[in-house]
Amino acid sequence: MQYAIVRRKKGKGYWALVCREGGRERTVQPGTAEYAQFGLDPKAPIEQAREQFKLTKPLRQAMWTAKVRARNDAEKARAQALETAYLPRPLVEAFERDIVPGLSGRAERWLIVKRLIAEIPHPPQDWFEREALIFGLFEKRRWNIAYVSRLLTFFNKWGAYYCRRMGTSYLPLERPQGLWKQRIMRAYNEGLRTGAVPNKETAPLRIEDLAALSRQLDEAAYAGLYLMFWLGLRQRELRQLLERTQGEEPGGWWIEKTDERFPAVLHVYQDKLKEKGIKDALCWKCIPFTEPEQLRCVGIIEGRKFKVPPGLNTRRARLGFSILMEERGYLPTDVQDWLGHIGRSTRDKYYKERRRAVWHPPVTSRQRVSGE
Repeated sequence: MQYAIVRRKKGKGYWALVCREGGRERTVQPGTAEYAQFGLDPKAPIEQAREQFKLTKPLRQAMWTAKVRARNDAEKARAQALETAYLPRPLVEAFERDIVPGLSGRAERWLIVKRLIAEIPHPPQDWFEREALIFGLFEKRRWNIAYVSRLLTFFNKWGAYYCRRMGTSYLPLERPQGLWKQRIMRAYNEGLRTGAVPNKETAPLRIEDLAALSRQLDEAAYAGLYLMFWLGLRQRELRQLLERTQGEEPGGWWIEKTDERFPAVLHVYQDKLKEKGIKDALCWKCIPFTEPEQLRCVGIIEGRKFKVPPGLNTRRARLGFSILMEERGYLPTDVQDWLGHIGRSTRDKYYKERRRAVWHPPVTSRQRVSGE
């Protein structure tokens, strides 16, 4: 957590106090207790505010120290909880030596699973009958169903390992289906919409996040992020626009300006689908420029002055694009097509050759609620 004074607009004296934490930046509003502790006058010139802010360095250091101490205390409490759960230390050490190195996502996912096991007051041989309790932990944390499946691999590996050593049988936990799958997915999607997803690295970008990053990234990196956010592009597709020439041959991209419905349509060939054996005619995705902010993308693409933003999980931009388009009233099926998420069977059955953008007029909030 870091505080700073930044200039907000052109002109003398206009500034704001911001707090940066976990890759996000928020403005601290005057009149709050958080703002008052620094003794700043919001009407003072920025130079005077910065001088006053320098005097609060001991206070800020004390706040940081207290936060680090609280985090360390929490880690110690978690470690103690792990020792009292169904995780005997000798068995855990043997498991981490023999089994964990061969699993995907090793240390990080195993640590998360250990913390979850510490919350389950039942031995592994009873997990199958208590799956509702375990799935409820996933729902509470708003995790993606795919991530849940990966964690269940560790649950089952540890459960089988533990029960084999204890001389009991173990029934593996299966991937959530039916009602539990719907509940977990609903909680995850709700977390994305409200910004409550706990993992900051996968939280979707918002328009205000994009504006904040414009002050942290250089011009080319911000231009690349802008394209990924407003067009829902993958990293490899962004590099494709930069490294390959415009054309309609497989592996390329081109901008169509003859569709009477839109100012422009970006056609991008998806190498990812080609690698799965899908024929060339089905590997194109079409992204219509339906929003005013997207018109700027034409100049950025044709100018070729952009790059993949370094040090940033660019998947957040695609998630942000998906949520923003649905919030603005576009059909989820259209957004899915623009992202290139259509599966092979659906693509073959409904869309045939991807040479025309799929689009329906956005629906207003009132129409959505009333079903008109």
